[in-house]
Amino acid sequence: MIFFRAKGCVKMLCRKCKKEIPDGSRFCNYCGTKQDYEKASKKRGNGQGCVYRMPNGKWKAEVTLGYDEEDGKLKRKRTTKTGFATKKDALAYLPQLQQTVTITDKGIKFKELFKKWIDGHTAKVGKSTIDNYKYVYKYFDSISYVEIAKLRTEHLQKCIDDCPQGRRTKENMKAVGTCMFRLAMQLDIVDRNYAEYIYIPKEDKTEKLAFSTEQLQTMWEHIDTVPDLKYVLILCYTGMRIGEMMGAKTETLNLKERYFVAGSKTEAGKDRIITIAPEILPFFDDFGKGEYLFFEGKPPTLKKFRATKFYPPLAEIGLDVLAEDGSHLYTPHCCRHTFATMMKEVDAPNTDKQKLIGHSKFEMTAKYTHTDVESLRKITDKLLSKDGKSKAK
Repeated sequence: MIFFRAKGCVKMLCRKCKKEIPDGSRFCNYCGTKQDYEKASKKRGNGQGCVYRMPNGKWKAEVTLGYDEEDGKLKRKRTTKTGFATKKDALAYLPQLQQTVTITDKGIKFKELFKKWIDGHTAKVGKSTIDNYKYVYKYFDSISYVEIAKLRTEHLQKCIDDCPQGRRTKENMKAVGTCMFRLAMQLDIVDRNYAEYIYIPKEDKTEKLAFSTEQLQTMWEHIDTVPDLKYVLILCYTGMRIGEMMGAKTETLNLKERYFVAGSKTEAGKDRIITIAPEILPFFDDFGKGEYLFFEGKPPTLKKFRATKFYPPLAEIGLDVLAEDGSHLYTPHCCRHTFATMMKEVDAPNTDKQKLIGHSKFEMTAKYTHTDVESLRKITDKLLSKDGKSKAK
């Protein structure tokens, strides 16, 4: 509307012919032009959606779901509905379309859900647990770009079966899959947890090896020419886990009392005292130069430690035995089994042995022991004969 102001009076002029018409007129008395302007609709706020007219004349309603990071760039995710005859119809549908904002895209892929899950899980558990989960994720590589909604137990099971690692790694894989599918159920992507049906085959007990007395003697014979064998022997004579060696600090070393403090995997193994056997005490002249007890600088990764400090010295003296599939028969964990086996021969309270190796139950320590033929023979030689007399001398 156009108003003319002069000497305190207000007059209404036609918006087209500019002639004076009565105040409040909807139409001009002279040219018939409609005078009222339609009020412009208020702009919708962020997240409320918008509507577009398509080339075919139909209208489309659209709501933004959010943004995902792909290849270092933010990509907008949206949900739409097309085919509306009028703009009014499209606008009226926006509230219904908004309800889908809280529902994750049904087409989310395995790798995308893993990132969403691991980001939310990081604050709930320790760094080592998260590192383990990220490590086993690589064995799901064959399904990383498959939509979660299309995956079933058989697909997950194949990843488990194809994994060249041991039972612990496969158990972690199942844990990752179970947690991810639990999240997928919460987001209404799937209706059941297919990872719960994964089968983890039991390992052949013969795979759990310990170094024999002869093999230990071979290491000692070459210690002067192959210095890195000291890392293998220290693991054998302390029973430390490889990760515990990486994290041991110099400040905990007490050479006078011959012990240091390490351990973090379980409550029973956390900050436990590890005594130093006289045989390996001279090795500590080369350690304790920095923050970490066994390394001058930052400790290497577990993978690098195996590749540079464990397998090469064993290979040099002919003890790095390979299986048919190319994997190493003797691993750093075999040193822990070696320690438990040697400890079996020591006459000491079981509770002390349990504390030394860092197990919550002695039954676990017993599982780590290995009996050789000679030990079995000592038992059978003392059995009673048929006449009830002992054959032992």
